[in-house]
Amino acid sequence: MVALSALFSVLLGGSAAHAQIGIYLNAPRTSNSIFSNTKVETFNALATGNITSDYTSVIGTYHATASAPLNIERGNVAWAFDGTKHMAVGAQSGSTGAVSLLFANRQSYFGFGWAAGDSQNRMDFYRGNTLLGSFSTATIQSILGGSTVTAINGSTYNTSTYRGQPASPSTNSGENYAFVNFFAKNGFQFDRIDFWNNNRSSGFESDNHTILTSGSASPSGSLVYVTSTVNPVGLSAPEPSLSLGLLLVLPIALGFTKRRAVA
Repeated sequence: MVALSALFSVLLGGSAAHAQIGIYLNAPRTSNSIFSNTKVETFNALATGNITSDYTSVIGTYHATASAPLNIERGNVAWAFDGTKHMAVGAQSGSTGAVSLLFANRQSYFGFGWAAGDSQNRMDFYRGNTLLGSFSTATIQSILGGSTVTAINGSTYNTSTYRGQPASPSTNSGENYAFVNFFAKNGFQFDRIDFWNNNRSSGFESDNHTILTSGSASPSGSLVYVTSTVNPVGLSAPEPSLSLGLLLVLPIALGFTKRRAVA
């Protein structure tokens, strides 16, 4: 029985992987996800101004309040992502409070258009009330501060091509624009994202919020790696092969123990 106890210890103990979210940029001057099996919130159907209550979208529910409103900004401003209406928090909403996007089902991928970028924008990814990872756009600002970036497939992009609106690069050409992709790793999924800005003197503008309709997605091809976030609490990753391992090994182990007892 000592050997059997050791076997259970190996099978059930496993190794605790940390929740991890990988962040990647599209190639420059693109406005949408590279994946086709998606749902997208464009914000174009909404009236401009602050939303102070829940808004149910095609991708999930945006939770906004009077103290942390979601602002819908008109499209004909220099810092719009693609010249259409978009979501903003910070200067536009008049608050540093977080607007939460709650998903009906857990997600492993999220993408969005990041407009007129600055280093004050923040996103927190949760599963339930457990923080899986936090992201600051200061990381994007840092890598786009160099002269070039390199994609997974080896393509090299001049960072200057990320400046200006994707469809009209001469518009607001001094600020960065990019479609940003988030991939949950190690079998993790998230069901909530908080959007917020560090101050009320700058804004966090975003558009084309995107999730998958089915299946999963992996970073590849033209995407540019930015960084990975690791959760601070060491949440254990799911191990889908564990149950199968138990089913295969347990009968053998029990049979061996029984024969030893009879002998």
